[in-house]
Amino acid sequence: MARLIMNNNIIRDLLDANDFIRLEISEKTPNIDKRSGSAILHELSNRYPLWLDDYGVDFSNINTLKNIDFEVVKIDKKFFWEYGFSVMWGEIISNVKQYCNSIVVEGVETRSQLKCIKEAGVFGAQGFLFPSVTLKEIDSMATKLITE
Repeated sequence: MARLIMNNNIIRDLLDANDFIRLEISEKTPNIDKRSGSAILHELSNRYPLWLDDYGVDFSNINTLKNIDFEVVKIDKKFFWEYGFSVMWGEIISNVKQYCNSIVVEGVETRSQLKCIKEAGVFGAQGFLFPSVTLKEIDSMATKLITE
């Protein structure tokens, strides 16, 4: 997909015209943690904001963050559940923050988990703690915020 984006003028023009779009990169991208395997992703990151999904599983590790410029790193739910309350959690977050602008943690399902990531200085949370919201509800909430 990365090669398709870089080699297709129509897709590139569309992305260039919509600077709010972010490209989410899977941790399963082959050789994502190897300098040689990330050349196309490096090229993409020079042109578009990239988000790394599911950090902490499969191939993604600190080398991935060193080799590619990610705007946001999304920490995998299983990784968070395993290390979120460990003594290493703060250090893990600190290390990841050195290589990206923001961190989002997946799998936040309890208030204590939310407190844990807030205390670590994490930017965002994703999980079942937060109810689903329809587009119509978002529009209504935005209108309410604007008029207040």
